[in-house]
Amino acid sequence: MRVSNRCYAVTGLGYSTPWCVNAGFVAGGEMTLILDTGANALAAASVFGYATAVRPSNVLRVINTEKHFDHIGSNSFFRERGVDIWGHKDLHRTAEEFAAEVAEFNDDISNPARRERGEAAVFYGGTMLANPSQAISQDMRFDLGECSVDILLTPGHTTTNLSVWVPDDGVLFTGDCLINGYLPNLDAGTPKDWKIWLKSLDRISALRPRAVVAGHGPVAEGDDVRRVLETVRGVLEESIARGYSPTSGRGEEETPFACNVKAMTSAERERYDRLRRLLFTSVKERRELANGFAFRLGGSVSMAHAAEWMELESKCCPFFDLHLESQRERGAVWMRVTGRDGVKQFIREEFRV
Repeated sequence: MRVSNRCYAVTGLGYSTPWCVNAGFVAGGEMTLILDTGANALAAASVFGYATAVRPSNVLRVINTEKHFDHIGSNSFFRERGVDIWGHKDLHRTAEEFAAEVAEFNDDISNPARRERGEAAVFYGGTMLANPSQAISQDMRFDLGECSVDILLTPGHTTTNLSVWVPDDGVLFTGDCLINGYLPNLDAGTPKDWKIWLKSLDRISALRPRAVVAGHGPVAEGDDVRRVLETVRGVLEESIARGYSPTSGRGEEETPFACNVKAMTSAERERYDRLRRLLFTSVKERRELANGFAFRLGGSVSMAHAAEWMELESKCCPFFDLHLESQRERGAVWMRVTGRDGVKQFIREEFRV
């Protein structure tokens, strides 16, 4: 989509349901600046194709607007082609984090046949982790030839968020500092981070952009820009006031992260301890998820054992989300222990994973 004379949005790139992801580029007289690379190599190929078609002779440069893999996942496509990649100085992801991202993507496939086939590997085919090679620690300006763009620090969603302002065209690329249509993802931060995010919104508002390419959702133009800003601001202010995000699954009567040992009788506690030892000594594989862990249980454990333990576990730790899955044709049995923001660390300590 052509947003202005120099600015283009590449919208609707694939990711996890219901999210689609946006990228974009600014074509100067000598250099084309690519904003984010998408989640996988196929997305990067699309962005690359559009950008090089507009200005075939231009030098390319990539900038990542934040650290999440839906924005940086296909950096390697550009790295292999000798393109410099810029990003916040604190943007550094590990191979273990990327592997966990792919595993979680596969676990979230609803169809069991596709999940068992590991079809996330198709989505991530040819995709490898590549961190930025050039660090940004303060606001700066890029000269693209006949066009300059300003790189602005706009933290809040993460500490690594950047926005790109094209003043001559009145176009702003915000990454996930702004989201259009979706609820913004606040779960990567805390109320302290959300207050910082509000300050970034103040900064964006002061620019009075004509058009905004947000990290997700349609391009906003004209009066729609104000609506997007006000919507994200409203969600942040409400979340700060109540202390948690609208997508955290939390409510007013939530229990703290602590085992309630009085919730079980002494006989139940004894049975719980035996089942817990049985389950966790049988674990054949462990996967780290965004909000907890998944455990593949060995053949010495029955579904009945796991279900009985989960029922007892929910008594003393009602803040867990517990899921049990038996794959078809007597396949693997997986148990997932997840929950709201902060529960992963509790699981690490409680189950020593």
